[in-house]
Amino acid sequence: MFVNTLQTEHRHLHSSDDVDEKKSTSDPISPFEKIGLAILDAFVMMDGTGVIVLWNKKAEAIFGFTQAEAVGRKLHELVIPERYQQNYLIGLRTFGQTGQNSLAGKAVEVEAVKKDGKEFPIELSVSSVETEGQWYAIAIIRYISEKYERLRNEQLRALEVRVLEMDRMAGLSTLSAGLAHEINNPLSIMKASVNYFSKTLAVFEHFMRHTMNLPAPADFIDTYRKLVEEFNIGDSISTMYKKVNMSNRNIERIKEVVDSLKVFSRRDAPDVEDVNINKSIDETLAMLTGMAGGVNVIKEYAVLPLCLCEARAINQCFYQILSNAFRAVKDDGNIKITTSQTSTNAGDIIAITITDDGVGMSEETLKQAFIPFFTTREVGSGKGLGLSIVEGIIKRHSGTIDIESGEGKGTSVTISLPVIQNKMFH
Repeated sequence: MFVNTLQTEHRHLHSSDDVDEKKSTSDPISPFEKIGLAILDAFVMMDGTGVIVLWNKKAEAIFGFTQAEAVGRKLHELVIPERYQQNYLIGLRTFGQTGQNSLAGKAVEVEAVKKDGKEFPIELSVSSVETEGQWYAIAIIRYISEKYERLRNEQLRALEVRVLEMDRMAGLSTLSAGLAHEINNPLSIMKASVNYFSKTLAVFEHFMRHTMNLPAPADFIDTYRKLVEEFNIGDSISTMYKKVNMSNRNIERIKEVVDSLKVFSRRDAPDVEDVNINKSIDETLAMLTGMAGGVNVIKEYAVLPLCLCEARAINQCFYQILSNAFRAVKDDGNIKITTSQTSTNAGDIIAITITDDGVGMSEETLKQAFIPFFTTREVGSGKGLGLSIVEGIIKRHSGTIDIESGEGKGTSVTISLPVIQNKMFH
């Protein structure tokens, strides 16, 4: 075997200037030394018995073993976790006889062991080579802890955003339920009082008209009519009717807001239900009445089928996007809301586009719009989570969200949701 041929000589990789010119040109390992010197990844070569014969500088850096410590040693004794060693040794016997390698042509991610005993992830590519009747395995190894750390950080950030989304929705539910309760009680009293006043006003008007037609002395009738004209009773009654009607309209408007608050506070609502998208937008607009000011809201709704989704979560998406739009436009600005349905090979899609003619976003800001904790608002006035939460909700519904914007040119946000969702809620 090769290890006997070398008489267990420890081979080291040197720079090309230091390669021993006295080495035999028939040495089967020499051609691979230059590869090990040139390659940027860890380069490890072992013979058919699992003895390390080449170990480059990058392997030293990754595993912590010097060339002198590694070459001539069994690979599994140094870098293979104990739980994998039995399977490795079984495969090694087959490899030494036939050169067959189950990892040939693949790049796999596995755990390895450093000199200090700590495990870490690597990307491993293995190929087999036969020279002078003996099989050797060449391993190209990449240290991927940075990749794992990046993925782990991304997963943690996504989890953090999801937790904050749930916390925000829970907080909104609590706030909405409290406001709905606090408003609903006095609203009921106001509505009852206005209804009582309206009925009393009708009785008073009927009394006035009736008494004027009753038989009475002429001087009494004349005095009565003069008083009616002097105090302008007829116009006053008409004005009071207008005020009652105005009060009723505003009470109904407040009731719509309360009903919208109840939608946001439905903790007992099913996680997924059929939702009328147009109605959800209107309920959200009712919530944002205080922000509307003089903004002109244009609605172009298509007749849409019900969409299976998380009602509260979708309402939160509309709330976030519409509130951003109201902040962006001036008092005399415009917000246009369009809904439509299209058919694709994947099924029917509902599209919701919300466009404003506000300040818009720069190209740099647009690139970072969905990044968690990024915000253009003043410190303390926003956490920068709104759009990242919206993106997470839409992706959870197998949908997409796209933003088009330009500085001074306004912003257009389009949400696309599948009507029938085959890959629901990952």
